[in-house]
Amino acid sequence: MIALCVGRLAAVPLAAMEQRGCPRWLGGVFLMLGISALVIFTVLSIFSRLCDGVTLLTEEFPDFSALFQRLEEASSSLEGSVGTVAHEVILLLSQQNERLPALFASLAGKASKWVASALPQKLFFFFITLLASYYAAVDWPQIRQLLNQAVPPDWEKQMQKLLRSLAAGGKNWLRVQGRLVLMQFFLLSVGFLLLKVASPLFAGFITAFADALPLLGTGSILAPWALLLALMGQSRRALGMTALWFFSWVLRAVLEPRLVGHQAGISPFFTVLGMYLGLRCFGVVGMMAGAVLISTVGSFKTTS
Repeated sequence: MIALCVGRLAAVPLAAMEQRGCPRWLGGVFLMLGISALVIFTVLSIFSRLCDGVTLLTEEFPDFSALFQRLEEASSSLEGSVGTVAHEVILLLSQQNERLPALFASLAGKASKWVASALPQKLFFFFITLLASYYAAVDWPQIRQLLNQAVPPDWEKQMQKLLRSLAAGGKNWLRVQGRLVLMQFFLLSVGFLLLKVASPLFAGFITAFADALPLLGTGSILAPWALLLALMGQSRRALGMTALWFFSWVLRAVLEPRLVGHQAGISPFFTVLGMYLGLRCFGVVGMMAGAVLISTVGSFKTTS
């Protein structure tokens, strides 16, 4: 399904390149190389940022012994069973504090092993999808003819109407996502600039782009980043990163139903309802599909 969607989208530029004398197969090669380069660059950029954070945290792991010493002094002033329990809890935490660097190194090692074990399967999936997308793009006229022959004649008009509505709904959803990504980019870039993050525009672009992808969102980048800053003792920057995550979440939660409803000509209430039902039934991907379905319903209503 992913390959068919990519092939359908790539058929338009391939047709334009073919009219200018470029062989269809060669145009498909150029397009697939461009798509793969964009995906690999994005993944490697995110992975390198995470590796830099893990390396910095491993080399400069903060020492919380002074904090625990002050807590022990404060707990000693408490009387009765409360003071005893507080002292024992703080003593236990201080003992665990000595093991934190080794524990963090062990977790980092386990995460690296998991990534290494999952990498071949993900690479195989990416290669197969890319290869199928290439053939779907190059042979799209034949594939479209085959799909048209599989539809009964009585359904042809309704199917064409439904496909046009789906295409219009998908375009409306893409417009909404483009506006949201642009707003998130400005918000995140300003936030990263205030937090004195290196390359704030690049970090804002990567985080805003992740926000448009299902199962990711800005929390997939900002939450681990805030945790790393907190563990490194940079509490103010960690608090600022958490606040930036909250504002970006509010921006999407408030504006997405309104923009989708406006594009579809439907009340934002039904947009929220469709997204909620999709989330409860099929998870985060279902939430995205619910927004597309609402846009499709609005497009189908206007063409009726």
